[in-house]
Amino acid sequence: MDKIELNGFLIDVVCPSEHRLDVEIDASDISWKEYRSLIEELQDILSDIDDKYSINSWLLKGRSLKARYRRVSSEDRKRKIRFSPLPSRFRNTLIIARNHLYSMINEYCVLLEKAGSRKLWILPKLLAPKFVEVVEELNKEVIDKLNKDIDEFKDSQDYLKIKQCLHRHGIDPKVIDLKYFLIPHFTLHLVPIDFGYSVDTDEVFRKIKEKEALDRLEKLKKYIEERHREYAATMVSEIVSKIVNLVSNSKMKKKKKLITKIDEMMDLCSSLNLEPVNEKILKPLKEIFSDYAYKRSQLSKKFFGTEDLKLGVENAFKKLGFT
Repeated sequence: MDKIELNGFLIDVVCPSEHRLDVEIDASDISWKEYRSLIEELQDILSDIDDKYSINSWLLKGRSLKARYRRVSSEDRKRKIRFSPLPSRFRNTLIIARNHLYSMINEYCVLLEKAGSRKLWILPKLLAPKFVEVVEELNKEVIDKLNKDIDEFKDSQDYLKIKQCLHRHGIDPKVIDLKYFLIPHFTLHLVPIDFGYSVDTDEVFRKIKEKEALDRLEKLKKYIEERHREYAATMVSEIVSKIVNLVSNSKMKKKKKLITKIDEMMDLCSSLNLEPVNEKILKPLKEIFSDYAYKRSQLSKKFFGTEDLKLGVENAFKKLGFT
């Protein structure tokens, strides 16, 4: 098999947090009785707002406020209330959009390395334009519309009710006016990389003649080649996992979605110079899933030598030397 091409972009995506929609108010200067009354009234108002703005209001469980009490000294006691004065639907929309973007990263990119919760992803060159389009579409269809909804809500009677509630309980309503609820776009950072780089063909290094420097250069060459092998092995493992999982869950997916997924996987493999995977595995899978479901076992035996499609795909990867 030809060498895997690790050409593309290291990606980093900055996603706005739903906590941008929260405010925290200091209620230290009002009495305990007023403090409890404020919390109860705010909960009722916010629940009514959620019910009004929710598409499926019967799914709502109600909303609680995060009230914190902290004693600084015997004379100084701090009471804070943290909540979002906006409908929960706005917050949930942002969470869903972020989760969708993460799922797209998993679909378009390949994992190179994982250190704790930090993941290093490579976006293959051929898939980069599609992925950029996905991010721009999310910003246009979700973030821009959400910001418009937020601006409209801030001029509504519902938002006024929250400010009036704060005022009745001795809190300056300007504390939520001062909060600027603008949600920034999802930001995509791309760093081009090319693991096809070779120390031997680098003009800068070819001029080196000193033995000591050449020894260090040889160590650098070995390090680069070792990292390339490690990343290639990780990417192969990731590709195998994606395809095997697709086959394992094929009964739960509709034909059209399966074909789309396979086409995307073929684009991914082409961009990584993994044409044997396309020829020996993905093209047969596309033909199997394009036919009637009851014929899959028969077609699996035809292409992979067994009626167990998952086992057949795993064996095909073994023959290619991937597992």
